[in-house]
Amino acid sequence: MSYFLLLDIGGTDIKTAIYRGSRREITPVFRSPTPEFSQVKQHRKEINPKIYLMQIRSILDVHREANRGEKCQGILISGQMGGWIGTDLRNNPLTNLISWQDQYSKNLTNKHESFFSIVQGTLDQDWFESTGRELRHGLPLISYAARRINDELSINRFHTLLTWTASQLSSEYHFFSQETDFASSGLFNLKTKSIDLFSFEALFSSVEFPKVTKSISATGYSKDFNCPVFVAVGDQQASLLGAGLSESRIVINIGTGGQISCRLNRIISTKFQLRPYFFDSYLETKTHLTAGRVISEIVEVINAYLGKSISILDLLTHKGDFKEGISLEMNGIESLKDQVLSLLKSGYELEDIKSILINAIAGEYIKILEEFTNQNIETVVFAGRVGQHFYKLHNVVESRMKYQVDIAKSTETTINGLSKLTELL
Repeated sequence: MSYFLLLDIGGTDIKTAIYRGSRREITPVFRSPTPEFSQVKQHRKEINPKIYLMQIRSILDVHREANRGEKCQGILISGQMGGWIGTDLRNNPLTNLISWQDQYSKNLTNKHESFFSIVQGTLDQDWFESTGRELRHGLPLISYAARRINDELSINRFHTLLTWTASQLSSEYHFFSQETDFASSGLFNLKTKSIDLFSFEALFSSVEFPKVTKSISATGYSKDFNCPVFVAVGDQQASLLGAGLSESRIVINIGTGGQISCRLNRIISTKFQLRPYFFDSYLETKTHLTAGRVISEIVEVINAYLGKSISILDLLTHKGDFKEGISLEMNGIESLKDQVLSLLKSGYELEDIKSILINAIAGEYIKILEEFTNQNIETVVFAGRVGQHFYKLHNVVESRMKYQVDIAKSTETTINGLSKLTELL
């Protein structure tokens, strides 16, 4: 009997499972909380790499002991894109792990100018279009450049979170990065399919980068499991593969975060983000939509004011039939919380507030869905724990937009996607 070990490194949990290809069987997913940030001052979101690595190894030790006597065919890894770490040439950490949630670039220089605005001022339209149209504080290019401008960094290698993880699980390690992972750095040119420093050569002087590949190939060898460690992939792409994304099936994935994604066979001009996908194709995607994290905080506001204990599921399964012409402005979590609190103070009934809120969130997704470029869409697939139970959104997509609606068969679409990648090895 043989198996693949599947490892997904999320912002909330580290998840692992065993996949036995001969049976097409995935074991129940084992979850362990992702280590908390060890450094949060000055808008930092950093994780201690020693603590992180100890957690990863302890999880893998459990699987090794539980499956002793079976042959491990390989370790496949996915995880949160946009994390990075600086190391020496032997992959020893010289920085903490910097999260995609990092906002260090908000800090001001002694001239009272934010590091973000300094870096942003050097980025032209060519960079924006070539790298996929994503600009945010936690983009690795931004968070690296802010620290470098502030003379904080002196590193030899620029690792993504995932390439470094693979390096620590491997002997005979080759410094490779799969394009679905490295494209989240802000340094990958989608048009040339290569690393492009644009106008930042000086900031990355003497820094070594991984070789970027589109294949799912071995990047090292695990002595603990006596098997190859394969190059890690982006968790969004793995999740979409697991949810059944195709050129005729668009995926609305709503979990802790919310995204809408469709598959394209070429680079196009779009107002949304572009990212590489598998099979020489691309993603057109809109991310950072209202989802579980925001909904949970709003539910807490409602419960605190009314002294109740409604759940996210109570909200998502509401029919949303409120007819009065009240809508909410979708301008971020603090604005939404203030608007909901205002409705509560104005004496609106709980059922009406549920309707107003669920209609507003559904409306945000419908508006975005209507603006997608792909005109060959026949089916909308709902994935993620929130997306699978968002009945109001299901109904509107089916009745008003005339799409077929499909619900992902598993909540663990990323793990499912990793199992499908074994077929490409």
